[in-house]
Amino acid sequence: FHPQLVEGAGRRQHAHHAAFRRMQIGKQQIREQIALNGSLPHEMKRDWAFSYSVYGLRAFTVLAECGERIGEDLWNYKTPDGYNLQSAYLFLAPYLSGQKEWEWGSVRENEQTERIALPMMKRAVKKYDSTILMQAVRHLQTLYGKSLKYDWI
Repeated sequence: FHPQLVEGAGRRQHAHHAAFRRMQIGKQQIREQIALNGSLPHEMKRDWAFSYSVYGLRAFTVLAECGERIGEDLWNYKTPDGYNLQSAYLFLAPYLSGQKEWEWGSVRENEQTERIALPMMKRAVKKYDSTILMQAVRHLQTLYGKSLKYDWI
């Protein structure tokens, strides 16, 4: 029985270490993928930049959620030169709230993208005290309701 406990503890420790390494890579990705203005420059170059930006930020949202489970706070992480997740949510919020029209590339599957954006923006509202984020959530809830099949957070 003792060897099984030791083996199980070793696997958990290895999994925690692997998750911690992924968080370190995530911190690098924040610097590489999010501009100081909050845009996702690699996604902005694509034809459907709006959808790709939302999906890119969704991946960061999932990573931040995973980080919480191992004691890593990517939500409030800021690189020494100022890159952070919050700026990405704030960048997308005016477009998701309908206050601004998207200016880069075409908008493909806008409704599908907005439906996917709602749960991640709801999570961001819980993490950041921001009127513009709350406006985006309220606008999206008005359009699509409060409960969605995409409400994965």
